Amino acid sequence: MAEFDYTPEEFENLVNNVYLGNVNPDSLPLDLYNAINGYLSAGLDVVFGENIVFDVGAPDLKLYQYFKHNIAIFSGAKTYQQARDMSELVFSADGFKRSFTDFKKDAKNVFDTYNKNWMRTEYDTAVTSAQTATQWRQISEDAEALPYLKYVTAGDERVRHDHRAWNGITLPVNHKFWDTHYPPNGWNCRCMVVQLDDNDRVKLTPDETLDIVPPPDSALFNNNPAKTGVIFDKSHPYFNFKKEHQERARRNFGLPTPEKPAEAILTGVNSHKEPTAQQGNNLTFKAK
Repeated sequence: MAEFDYTPEEFENLVNNVYLGNVNPDSLPLDLYNAINGYLSAGLDVVFGENIVFDVGAPDLKLYQYFKHNIAIFSGAKTYQQARDMSELVFSADGFKRSFTDFKKDAKNVFDTYNKNWMRTEYDTAVTSAQTATQWRQISEDAEALPYLKYVTAGDERVRHDHRAWNGITLPVNHKFWDTHYPPNGWNCRCMVVQLDDNDRVKLTPDETLDIVPPPDSALFNNNPAKTGVIFDKSHPYFNFKKEHQERARRNFGLPTPEKPAEAILTGVNSHKEPTAQQGNNLTFKAK
């Protein structure tokens, strides 16, 4: 996997500039933003290919562009929160400027929390979301012949209680359930879906079961990335901006941001006949 490319010298420069007031929520560090955006975007390279050049009209091009834009916006918000948190460490509660040594120690803890403790999970989420989104495009294309999806967990003791409740749910590809419960459904989620053949004997999950299943872990995962073009939803705490910064946040603080396509992202499954399932337990499924 990629490495977070931010050198010790860059960190020294960062904390010095925060301490001097040159870096703050109104003046974000471009080098830190570029490092965060580059690292998280490298997660897309795992799925789409490094230095990929798409053919005109390639099916995954628009999806890739949506994700690149979303990751850049997320990276801007992540940079903002670090600059805000570090800036608040410069002065003590009684208004006196702290010693640089004490400030730097606490600023390093903030930096490590954002860029070590949380960053790897965010990177993994970018990879997993891109993988399942490209899988959804293939599911869409195959929906005529393989019109059902089955939710499958990793099946071990690490599976979360709520995710265990979704295990085995089987529904048509075009069911609204997949708009909210398509994996990943939480940080480090290992769940997947498998497609079922049109001619297999499939036992569909009844509506009364769906009425009582839990929602995803949080609003962050209450979406299908292939349909929304979103990996990191704006319900994430990073997007909790101070009122005076909200207007700049809408422009990603003036940071370099890839354009999002003008066209809407994929909104549904290719048209196909509504399946009629035969009740039974003899399932043959095809993993994508």
